[in-house]
Amino acid sequence: MVPYPEPEWGTSQQAYEPCSSLVATGITPFILSGIIIRLLQYHFSDPANIINDSLRGYRWKADCNQAILPPDKTAIGSIYIGMGYEFKPALVQQRPGLFVKREPVTVTRIAAIQGDRTPPHIDRVKGVLQGAEYQKQLGGRFSVVCAGLNGSEADILGEEVFYRMLYFAPVIREDIRISQFTVDGLSDVKDLDVSDGVKAFYTVVSLQWAQIVRWAAVPETPVLKRLRLTQSILAS
Repeated sequence: MVPYPEPEWGTSQQAYEPCSSLVATGITPFILSGIIIRLLQYHFSDPANIINDSLRGYRWKADCNQAILPPDKTAIGSIYIGMGYEFKPALVQQRPGLFVKREPVTVTRIAAIQGDRTPPHIDRVKGVLQGAEYQKQLGGRFSVVCAGLNGSEADILGEEVFYRMLYFAPVIREDIRISQFTVDGLSDVKDLDVSDGVKAFYTVVSLQWAQIVRWAAVPETPVLKRLRLTQSILAS
């Protein structure tokens, strides 16, 4: 019988991929707006990410006012990526842009008749009153406005964003641990009167999201006991 030496055990390796830090901090509509913007900025910061060859002449940079020159010294146009309220007609006339607009947030009940609430109870280990736990589903839409210098540019910009989000939506949803993150559709090319007959062209990529929010409320004293009622009598 041939003896085999005992193997040497090294440092154990993680068998799982850690999730995003946003899992601990939580997702809010404002944070989700920033996530979408950063994903688009990353996509247009490297030409290798861009699907459509016609858009590889554009590059996102933190300071869009600086010239972008690759090693071959060929001038590259800049693209603006920001929030929807940063949209300005003069800005669109100078360079294309992507503007992320948050639509209204809705609140939906998860279950019927007290299904969103658990009654308070006593923690038998700690001996303290545990507050009622609540849960609601928040949801809404994001509109990514893809503005171009002409109709065809707005069209291919919309397609680029549409397919980028369509392909990576499942990965984004799993990474930030959100209940729903899907692509709803891509609009047709629309035009907007800027000034003196000059038009801006844009398309809209619609995104749908939903997130379940849970929280607990632990009352210290009844609300009425914290109020002091005074009565004043006016002399007639």
